[in-house]
Amino acid sequence: MRYLTEREVISINLLVIERYSPKEQKGVKIPELLNSAINRPKQSESTHVHNNL
Repeated sequence: MRYLTEREVISINLLVIERYSPKEQKGVKIPELLNSAINRPKQSESTHVHNNL
């Protein structure tokens, strides 16, 4: 499985903001939370795999 990178998530978010809410402030407010959210699916998948062993 391929996961989105932090750079890809930021790019997608920027495109969505520019298209649907151009007056909204752009950028990452709390980088640590973004990193945590991006890595969360990876952790749950490895837990799921181990539960099946």
